[in-house]
Amino acid sequence: MTTVIKMIHIKITNIPNGEQSVLINHISSYIQKLDKKPASIEVQDDAINISWEFKDASYADKLYEYLTQTVISMNSTNKENFQY
Repeated sequence: MTTVIKMIHIKITNIPNGEQSVLINHISSYIQKLDKKPASIEVQDDAINISWEFKDASYADKLYEYLTQTVISMNSTNKENFQY
């Protein structure tokens, strides 16, 4: 029997205040496209914390790849600022 982890916690740091709401909207929209169950997304100082329980284990990798592409394209941070 294989156990599949279906919960992910991601922390993105060093996000300028002006870009936090834009990034949160992007993340929320992408998660809704993958899975109808919404994620918990919280802002704390210059960080965005994401907790998400999902159906398909491949969604974790898809979300991480999306985040790295989106955040880097916004020029607000880089891959080293993710805790995955």
